Amino acid sequence: MSQPRFTIVTAVKSPERGKSRLSDLPRRQRAALARAFAADVIAVAVDAAGPGGVLVVSDDVGIAKLARDLAAVPVSERAAGGLNPALLLGRDAALRLRPGTAIIALQGDLPAIRLEELRSAIEAAESQSSASFVPDATGSGTALLYWPDARTFRPSFGEQSAQRHRDDGAVDLTADSQSSDARWAGLRRDVDTTSDLREAIALGVGPATRAVVEAERGPWTTIEDGSTSP
Repeated sequence: MSQPRFTIVTAVKSPERGKSRLSDLPRRQRAALARAFAADVIAVAVDAAGPGGVLVVSDDVGIAKLARDLAAVPVSERAAGGLNPALLLGRDAALRLRPGTAIIALQGDLPAIRLEELRSAIEAAESQSSASFVPDATGSGTALLYWPDARTFRPSFGEQSAQRHRDDGAVDLTADSQSSDARWAGLRRDVDTTSDLREAIALGVGPATRAVVEAERGPWTTIEDGSTSP
């Protein structure tokens, strides 16, 4: 059996604590969205990496079950230490379970991500001789970070993470591509606000997120037509 090329790591907050910036939506709807976002990302990631090729770091038992149900591997986050420490826990698990693979850190709130986009971004990353990344839709954050040597993995997610990853020697995979905005639009559209959510819905969200949107048709009608009042 050939050695897997990469392992995808994503970190997911408890849905009850996630998506706080969607503050114009009721807590129940924010939690449903956070879980759906994670489900859509994990499903696409497993399609790209294969069963067992995706590690989901979370302190939430529901997210751990979701990961197992989708053929991903849950990794328990022992203490709430933020996104970067969680990703490092995932890296440590990858070194134990899948030694020798590259690490791909993927954000967990990309409901419009498509398999062909993720595969394309991974192929672009693997063509580089160093670490590389795909910035988010604003250009300031990071949607995907590829690190060829897991042992030296240094995630710097957070405010202005794109610049920090550049400063750390990672290549911006969109820097030389005129078509990258359209080619990776779903991959780059993370969702923090209702405006982001409207854009993701316009791009076409995955089945889990679409099910939440359709189940909550009354409130979502206002989101889709541009209003922020539930």
